Amino acid sequence: MFEILQAAKEEESLGRDIIHLEIGDSSPLNNVQIFNLLKKNLSNAESLQYSPSEGEKKLREAFLYHYKILCNHNFTIDNVVVTPANAAISQVINSITDVGDAMLLPDPGFPTFSLSAQYFEVKKVLYELDQKEGYQLNVKDIKDKINSNKTIKAIIINNPSNPLGIYHDLTDIDEITKFCEEKNVYVILDDTYRCLIYNPTYKRNIHRSNIIYIYSMSKDTASPAMRVGCVVGHESVIKSISKHNSLFYSCLPKFIQLAAAEYLMEDHRPYRIAMRDEMISRIESIDKVFKQTDTISYVKPNAGIYFWINVHKTGMSGKELSLKLLKESGVCVCPGDAFGPSGMNYVRICISGDKRLLVEGVNKMYNFFVKNLG
Repeated sequence: MFEILQAAKEEESLGRDIIHLEIGDSSPLNNVQIFNLLKKNLSNAESLQYSPSEGEKKLREAFLYHYKILCNHNFTIDNVVVTPANAAISQVINSITDVGDAMLLPDPGFPTFSLSAQYFEVKKVLYELDQKEGYQLNVKDIKDKINSNKTIKAIIINNPSNPLGIYHDLTDIDEITKFCEEKNVYVILDDTYRCLIYNPTYKRNIHRSNIIYIYSMSKDTASPAMRVGCVVGHESVIKSISKHNSLFYSCLPKFIQLAAAEYLMEDHRPYRIAMRDEMISRIESIDKVFKQTDTISYVKPNAGIYFWINVHKTGMSGKELSLKLLKESGVCVCPGDAFGPSGMNYVRICISGDKRLLVEGVNKMYNFFVKNLG
């Protein structure tokens, strides 16, 4: 990923205009409601005071309010901690594993999953999400991997998935979490895109004692710079993360936490619905363009803010294509190998950026694909 970013910077230093579709940034979908709450809370005389390492009580209660409804479970204040969005992944892994343990990680999957496991010397066991199967969970394969490796302490399920832009079947999730509970294996459920599922009938997985939920407000509130998220789970995990917060950065800014708490407890459905509608419209528009060429293939997104595109028919790897697309068309996309070995022949684009540039970039990509049919 950093190679393509560096290449894009070099092109821009030469005076070229580059269309950036590589970074998962939803901030161009301007959220006035949360912006006004941030301004209001920053102007408060107490806004620059310290906060508790486990997070402001109002924000923890706000997260709990939603998770109690989502999970139909009576969580207590000891089951939630406020933490920077991306850091939550590393903190959870550090809390539940020891050096030499193993974890099941999705392939393709968000890079921080793999990087965190590597940092804490936890062995990575990959479970593949196959395009031919709509990227759905292979329950039998996951069970077999757990049965054959007694060092596996946890599995990460990212639902909906980054980079795939799809949600997983709830029956599969429930079967896996039940099996893992019986085997004393944690399930880390990365919930970051849970409000960006474009199926109104989609429900929620059954809560079990071995599930640890990770959520970030970055994407569905169009405010990635807030860096506010939470972990919901067993008290021992929450306590461990609170200690980590205290040791490494003390606390998140108070005014940001209080603004987030107000937002979660206000009626923010109008923005959320508008964002969903806009994403659905963009998916339909991009699909109309891309399906005109046989050079690429993809599973049409039903969640999140990404298209995951198979480019093997071009005769190039995802990395090779990304660099050529940047040079020839001025469009920057993310090579798929950043998300795991199965992503070698894929690229990911983010569809939540500036709409005019997105349309221009997609059309340039289409012309490039037509020109480069392998």
